Amino acid sequence: MSATSSPEPTKVREHLYRVGEQQIGREAPPQPTVTSGDGPPGFPSSIRVDTITFTDWSQYISVPDVQIARVVDADDVVAVCNWAATSGYTVRASGKNHNWSPLLLAHDTAAGAKVMLVDTAKLDSCSFENSDGNALATFGPGITLADASAYLEGLDNGGAVDAPGFAFPQLPAPGNLTLGGALAIGAHGTVVPLDGSDEDAGMMGCLSNLITSFEAVVTDPTGTDPDTYALRRFERTDEDAAAFLVHLGRAFITSVTMVVEPNYYLELTCLFPEVTDLFSAPGSTNDSQFASLLDTYGRVELLWFPYNSVSFVQCNKRQATRIDPQVKGPYNYPWMNDIGPWKNAAIKAALQFDPKLTPDFTLGERAIAELHQKGVVLNGTARDLEIYLEDTTLRVTLFGWALQIQRGEVQAVAHQFFEQLSTMLDNARQAGSYPINAAAEIRCTTVDTSTGLPWSDAAPAALAVTNSVDPSDASLDTVIWLNVGTITGTPGSNEFYTELEAWIIDTWGKDTPNRLRPEWSKAWAYSDAGPWTNTDTLQMIRESFDQSTNSPYTFDWAAKTLAGYDRANLFRSPLLDSLFATG
Repeated sequence: MSATSSPEPTKVREHLYRVGEQQIGREAPPQPTVTSGDGPPGFPSSIRVDTITFTDWSQYISVPDVQIARVVDADDVVAVCNWAATSGYTVRASGKNHNWSPLLLAHDTAAGAKVMLVDTAKLDSCSFENSDGNALATFGPGITLADASAYLEGLDNGGAVDAPGFAFPQLPAPGNLTLGGALAIGAHGTVVPLDGSDEDAGMMGCLSNLITSFEAVVTDPTGTDPDTYALRRFERTDEDAAAFLVHLGRAFITSVTMVVEPNYYLELTCLFPEVTDLFSAPGSTNDSQFASLLDTYGRVELLWFPYNSVSFVQCNKRQATRIDPQVKGPYNYPWMNDIGPWKNAAIKAALQFDPKLTPDFTLGERAIAELHQKGVVLNGTARDLEIYLEDTTLRVTLFGWALQIQRGEVQAVAHQFFEQLSTMLDNARQAGSYPINAAAEIRCTTVDTSTGLPWSDAAPAALAVTNSVDPSDASLDTVIWLNVGTITGTPGSNEFYTELEAWIIDTWGKDTPNRLRPEWSKAWAYSDAGPWTNTDTLQMIRESFDQSTNSPYTFDWAAKTLAGYDRANLFRSPLLDSLFATG
């Protein structure tokens, strides 16, 4: 199905801009307005309240007249929560809102609904200590991943390694994510251990598994004043802490301490292998198979634009020493980060006006990547090469599921997924439909373990996708993440994702214990009405977290534990109500 020719790279985008301009005009889309005013009755007078139009990353959700409290410290958050508990409001922590799933607000939230967002931007503190040989960094939830990793890199590691300072073991690609938001959904990058590597496999699951302690605004389920919200510190070894490590917005964390490691260097090589090699069936021998690249580099991110015969694969490999020249910082793909609001709107309008432009568009996107990156090798520190996406990139919806597997199953899963996706795209094109117009993405991490943490028996992040479904089976060591993107509102995309999801569940979701889980920040539980609407899939998701090893950290346990620390049921949204089955 994949075309082999490549259009002139920059001319494709230029043509789409011209087509889109005819549909929407030359003006950029209006930016959301912010107005200041008095807060609701009884609201703490020392805390500013603005009214905004809330818009999520993919532009699927846009809600006018939403109130947001501009807090400056954790005490302000406590005050907002105690006000809300007696005022009939819910409370939602709001960072950069770079999220696909509506954990904060539903797309049909009424203007002026009794929801108080809490802006975490000023909760951006950072500090560091070396405790009993453990490098521990403490952050406020509003700090971005770019700023947190820059802070770590600027520290003195005492000569432990050649690279400057400290680092997270791996990072997601967007730098403008708040750490609190990333931890709430168990964010991850891409990394698996290499043979002979000194990398710690215990630090390669989700970022939330690095947490050693945290502070949260809670009520006390067993205290003498159970209706009052207050700050409480939790240690990772506390019985209930496991429910908070990935809380999906069902809690409000105000400070978090995490294990970090001495910084390291990476070398980035961008490859453009033929998809027939990259996704070939297990048993065939070639160095371009996805599993082979994973064995060679350890950190591999595969991006396949539909209708292309080649794929764009980013391969980062850890380096023992510095290799010059080094890049000057993160965001080394300017060609990927030059799509502002008007260009996004123009591309969307053009593809919706003439969907048959889709193959040229996806071929052009791959060709632009190849023009700029083929044969280019970049060297830098961890943050410089792992962070590459800015807010000025193509805004898409991302469908996302993850599967826990043995490392040796990676190629089989990638092959099956690609074959199904290709067949479905072929069928859609033959019917004159182009529901997918952005990249499919595959990455791998390990499952979470307590290796690398100060305690060998640390409780897991109960609701993390990377929380092992069977800790007694060491062979289930890998998580493969499967994403498919399309511009929000593309005709036929809901039906396409519904069919793809049904196939994924039928193919990998019938095992016991169930190894298939949704990527919380993405789109899942599809019906023809859209994502997050399939009640049968929501039930399957809840059940998928019930492990086979009689672990107490089930989905129901986490839901009840979080509810117990939120007496007034403040930290909720329609999706969380459906997922957690709370009233």
